Amino acid sequence: MIAPPLPKFRTASRDQRDTRLSKSYLGSAFTAKGFLDTDGDIHIDGTVFGRVCADSLSLGTGGYLEGDVVAREVHIGGRLNGRIFALNVTLDSSADVTGRIFHHEVTVVKGAKVDARMPWRPPSYFESLRNEKASETNVDQTAPARENPAISATPVVKPTQEITQPPSKAVAPSVPGVSVISKALKVTGQLESTEDIRIEGEVDGDIRGVFVTVGSGANVKGTVYGSSVELSGSITGKIEAEKVVLTSTARMTGDVIHRDIKIESGAFIDGHCRPGAGMDADKSASRASKSTAALSRI
Repeated sequence: MIAPPLPKFRTASRDQRDTRLSKSYLGSAFTAKGFLDTDGDIHIDGTVFGRVCADSLSLGTGGYLEGDVVAREVHIGGRLNGRIFALNVTLDSSADVTGRIFHHEVTVVKGAKVDARMPWRPPSYFESLRNEKASETNVDQTAPARENPAISATPVVKPTQEITQPPSKAVAPSVPGVSVISKALKVTGQLESTEDIRIEGEVDGDIRGVFVTVGSGANVKGTVYGSSVELSGSITGKIEAEKVVLTSTARMTGDVIHRDIKIESGAFIDGHCRPGAGMDADKSASRASKSTAALSRI
């Protein structure tokens, strides 16, 4: 699979005015498979298989990430199997990292489990990463060409220290049990959660959740599954849910399979609406109930 083009890598903090729109939170019940790309911050308490590009990334104590991370700031409190490319890296006491850590500055807290090479790199190395159209493997293939000039430089390593609090950029959920794909985040791949999901950014792939909300500025290309789906943005694909609400700003291109549907004035839909979601389960339950009643009369 080829990764989408990556935006310019930041070596300085963003203006504080845009941080509210750029924070994403992936809860403990959330699983993503694919590419996650944002100029903002992302906090992961769930599971991610793939590449994550962000301004700042924090992996919670219960989180697991398998793949590559490209960011300005990285804070690891959970398990990571892969590679980190970041200016500043912090491994908390609960961190468990296997792979390689390309860094400019690194802090390893006492108690962290690290089985990784830790090559030092100058800031210019990280700047160039986000300007490439990279596949899953070619970051490593291009790295040696830039390694040689930096080998003689003196690494910057912070002394081991106790860290009792997460970094200030760690993103706490605004609503417990809800994973948030912010306006700044683009996902190419599959998203799934046994809890609620709110989409404000862009998703190219299928989404499965309980209560799935697609915000007014969001754009989804794929199928959205849920017990309840509320669309205020754009979906090109399909919706399968027991309850569906298309608000006045909704744009739906594709079929809607539902049990209960509400379409507000102003909503755009180009597709086929038909009942069906949840019906099969009800029929199976009804047949099982009738069989049980019949057996009780014998």
